[in-house]
Amino acid sequence: MEYLISRCAEIESKIQLLPAFRVVQKAQLRQLLAAYGKEIRTLTAVINRSEVSAVQSTFKAGRKR
Repeated sequence: MEYLISRCAEIESKIQLLPAFRVVQKAQLRQLLAAYGKEIRTLTAVINRSEVSAVQSTFKAGRKR
């Protein structure tokens, strides 16, 4: 989970640096942002599933008592 959060932060910092690279062509920029966007969506989905799983296991443990 910590890896996922740190990876999201790493991608975000790279995206913030992009305007500094004025020589990057628009096509390259679009491709790069699309790749980062896909990875962020994947990581977000994994984080959401992990959180749901944790809540469900806590709820099930509480019901057994």
